[in-house]
Amino acid sequence: MTFDFDGIKVELASRAGQLVVRPRDPNSQMLKSFESVLTFDYDEKFRIHAQLEKSSVPSEVVVGSVVEGMTHAYVSPGALSFEFEGKKYKLTAFDKAGTEDVTIYFKDATSGAITYGTGRSVTAYAQADGSYILDFNFAGNFPCSYTDFATCPVAPFENKLDFLVTAGEKKPIYRFTVDGIKSQVA
Repeated sequence: MTFDFDGIKVELASRAGQLVVRPRDPNSQMLKSFESVLTFDYDEKFRIHAQLEKSSVPSEVVVGSVVEGMTHAYVSPGALSFEFEGKKYKLTAFDKAGTEDVTIYFKDATSGAITYGTGRSVTAYAQADGSYILDFNFAGNFPCSYTDFATCPVAPFENKLDFLVTAGEKKPIYRFTVDGIKSQVA
């Protein structure tokens, strides 16, 4: 439900049984200072072939949220397994409604430094042969990286990769500021 007060929209939503209020001000300083979405250059090595190791029965997986005390529950059909630079990995996958594709919420060795700390998400696309294409070049930030008024999930603990995923979106430029001065990391 959305209300309009002199151009400022206020959205009421329900998340995990809790009422959430989101102001949307077209004149906000944060919106006015938005420059662009920062991304890494496309790198073919982060386009990975994976397999879905299906659970016997899909299960509900509860993950944390950026809002203290709130959680999010998602249906997981199993784990996506893949190899990267000679090492094997598994990531809990979540159903993507109405498709065979799955969504992955993950953290990696860039999380909190070059990329946003709560993690990022990426869709793994089902292929005709039953495999999946997991292309980290299309990994995106959660909305909470752009606003403090989001109720984003936090990547599950088991979905922490031990390597640098220098692909996809970086954290927003204003999240790189230290004492009001933009960092050269951006």
